[in-house]
Amino acid sequence: MLVAALMAAIVSLAASWLALQWMLRARLAKIHNEHQRTLGDVRGQAAKLIDEAKERARIKLETLDRRAAEELAAEEDDLKDYDRELTEREEVSTTRDRESGEWETLVKADEQAVAKERETLELLRLEFDDLVKRAQACLETQSGVTAAEAIEQVVNEAKEKAQLAAQILVREREDLTSKESAGLATRLLGTVLERYDGMGHLERIQNTVEIPDAKTVAALADTSSPASQAFRDETNCELVCDTELNTVTVRGDDPLGREIARRVVRQIANRPTTAVDRIRALGRQVKDEVEREVQNAGRKAARSLNLRDVHPEVLHLVGRLKFRLSYSQNQLKHAVEVATIAGMLAEELGLDVMLARRGGLLHDIGKAMTHDHEGSHAVLGATVARKCGEVEAVANAIGSHHNDEPMKSPAAFLVTAADALSGARPGARRESVTQYISRMEEIQEIASRARVVRRVDVMHAGREVRVIVAGEEQGAIDDSERQGGYVLADKDLQPLAQAIAKDLEQEVTFAGQIKVTVIRESRAVAIAV
Repeated sequence: MLVAALMAAIVSLAASWLALQWMLRARLAKIHNEHQRTLGDVRGQAAKLIDEAKERARIKLETLDRRAAEELAAEEDDLKDYDRELTEREEVSTTRDRESGEWETLVKADEQAVAKERETLELLRLEFDDLVKRAQACLETQSGVTAAEAIEQVVNEAKEKAQLAAQILVREREDLTSKESAGLATRLLGTVLERYDGMGHLERIQNTVEIPDAKTVAALADTSSPASQAFRDETNCELVCDTELNTVTVRGDDPLGREIARRVVRQIANRPTTAVDRIRALGRQVKDEVEREVQNAGRKAARSLNLRDVHPEVLHLVGRLKFRLSYSQNQLKHAVEVATIAGMLAEELGLDVMLARRGGLLHDIGKAMTHDHEGSHAVLGATVARKCGEVEAVANAIGSHHNDEPMKSPAAFLVTAADALSGARPGARRESVTQYISRMEEIQEIASRARVVRRVDVMHAGREVRVIVAGEEQGAIDDSERQGGYVLADKDLQPLAQAIAKDLEQEVTFAGQIKVTVIRESRAVAIAV
């Protein structure tokens, strides 16, 4: 049974294999027939495309041949035209050569004629010069004046007329400027001050420090003690000590040194010590701290005004102004304010804004040097500015803002005006009552010197002085009210005001300006009965 089943399976597999082989052969024959049919179609299409390409090539070739023939014919026509034009040019050239020869002949004839005319003209010129000399000699004989003297007289007369005209023109311009400048300047300054929004910057530095430890105060008060000597070596300042109140007051000429000394004293007050090493260490530490503040203050001021390429030495001097006061006005803030106002003035006038700001910021750098250099701070500052490569306009603005040297640029005038505005505006500076009263009395005394002065009124904190002088008196004036004495004429009022103003400039120290007004008081009295 097993063999029969196996034989049946083998027969079934053989039949399946034969059937599969027959199907594959039939499929292969079908694919071969389709391939032959497709190949025939492709060959037919290829032959058709080849015929079409040959036809297009033939047509293209015929077109190119035709175009080449046309272009060749056109070039031949151009050559014929060129030959004809060349022939015409040769004929024109021949004609011009012939005409040129004729012109050369004519030019030679004209040159000969001109030469003859020149000879004749030279003879006439010589004859004319001889006639002029004889006429000049005749005139000199008759007038008794040589030609050189006559020319000199005419030139001198013309020069005098020109000088007179120039003087008249200058006087007219000066009069016009004097009439208009005050109003224009007032409007300009008013506009700038309205634009400026700076705050007051009055400061007061306390130089007296209380030290609770009496032994420390006693050690610092003894000038021969090591602690006191170490303090002087590190700060270059002296100490005035009150052993009863346990207070120490710093004294010194250098504002920066005083600031260093104040900070050292405050640290000693917080942690009393008389150890020399400790005092010296505090001095070095505070010096480094203050030096950093100075550098940062100078750079910050320049950066706030958008100023570039400022020499480090100049920046250091600007930073030192942070610890310098004038009438309680911080000089660094004052310098920044002057620079800002000067820049605004320059902007209103259409001038160089950055140049005016630079001059304004640096105008007082000499104040950082006056403690160890002789001379005006304006001159010292200008010298340093020139040495550090600042342009002459900036150096001149620094040196001339107190009239130590002539003003040579618009920036100098702007810086001077801005400095006066910053220092003289109300609230800008502060002084003691004693100093204020002394200055008022000094102004009163100077304005009262002239014998014609009857009364002096000092107004606006010394910024204006009104001087009353005697005038004419008519009618029924009581004897007790009569002024008497010399009476000034109108022409004498201005010289008196100028003389008083000059004396105030020379003898009184003040910020800004003082306006002097001379008023003549005339009275006429009548009584109704």
